[in-house]
Amino acid sequence: MRYLIVILLSVNGWGLWAQSIDELNASKQELQEKIKLTNSLISKNSKVANTSLHQLEMMNNKIYLESTMLDNLSAEMKSIDVSLKQMDEEVTQLNNNLKRIKDEYARMIYHTWRMTKGGKQFHYVLAGYDMDMVYRRFRYIIEFNRYRRSQGELIVTKQHEIEQKKQLMVQTRNEKNRVIEEKNSNILALNRSKQQKESYISSLQKEQRQLKSTLKEQQKKAKELEKFIQDIIQKEILAARAKRESTSGLTPEESVISANFADNKGRLPWPLDQGVIVQRFGNYNPEGLSKVSLQSNGLDFVTNAGVVARSVFNGEVIGVYALPGYNTGVVIKHGTYFTFYANLEEVYVKKGQTVSMKQNIGKIFTDTDKNKTLLHFEIYEDKTAINPELWLSK
Repeated sequence: MRYLIVILLSVNGWGLWAQSIDELNASKQELQEKIKLTNSLISKNSKVANTSLHQLEMMNNKIYLESTMLDNLSAEMKSIDVSLKQMDEEVTQLNNNLKRIKDEYARMIYHTWRMTKGGKQFHYVLAGYDMDMVYRRFRYIIEFNRYRRSQGELIVTKQHEIEQKKQLMVQTRNEKNRVIEEKNSNILALNRSKQQKESYISSLQKEQRQLKSTLKEQQKKAKELEKFIQDIIQKEILAARAKRESTSGLTPEESVISANFADNKGRLPWPLDQGVIVQRFGNYNPEGLSKVSLQSNGLDFVTNAGVVARSVFNGEVIGVYALPGYNTGVVIKHGTYFTFYANLEEVYVKKGQTVSMKQNIGKIFTDTDKNKTLLHFEIYEDKTAINPELWLSK
């Protein structure tokens, strides 16, 4: 029974370690795909302009992903080290158990050899004083031989277990060496990314005056867009109140939709299947550019040509609008919450249509001159713009 417990503990320990490694590998694969996408988008945009605020933000995203990858690889190495230590302890315990079994087996053989006068089992049986003793000695020899065989098989089994465990340790050490090589490679990639980022910042610092002028015009358009969206939402709120007439508060359906939307804070899907955030919510200065100020009521995503925008939650389309500087935009109502998707070149939904989570609502516009596909996305609670990053899944 003690040997069975040791084996079970060994198997369970390996299972837990393997599960952890599987989770780390799944996370690593996801990170690799995101890094690949970011590299591709950086390369596409760099063909038009070597320096841009979007390039800088994508580089920041790449550095974050590569740093996360290093953390992942460090965690994987730690798991491997823990496993190797555990396996080493198990091999030591198995060797100790094997030695004890062999010692017991040797003592048993020696004791029986002495008792049977040099191993002459047949003479030993017949030397009984009467038939009863002869029978008991006969049964003893049968049981002894059976037990001897079982102990011999147990020794072979233990030796096999030890050999298997040693082979597993060799495989695990090889895996550790592979992870070390991968980690070293990622360290070099991260250092290159940081150097490239510093180069971006240095170039952008020389262009701050021009950037301020360009951003001033963009922020003017953003202000116009903000007023436009707030007017749409205000009209929707007033229309909803008019429908309810004297009834105060939300309709039961609106309350359920609104509560469900709120309950999913931090878990909503992204408004596109793949992309990189290149402008964030609020007012802030890009790293290293103290004279440049960015302001946005939402998020800008850069992605590949042909990617479509999708609804982040169940709701009702309250409008499809032509927007100067943003092509076509769609507003979706989710109770007291509203989501806005801008810079679409094709729209697949219409006003009054009910949409579900992740339903495609339109193809994102690609600026062929700049080789850039960009989606602008906002979330409102009533008429107040809120930070989408706090609502979307990581």
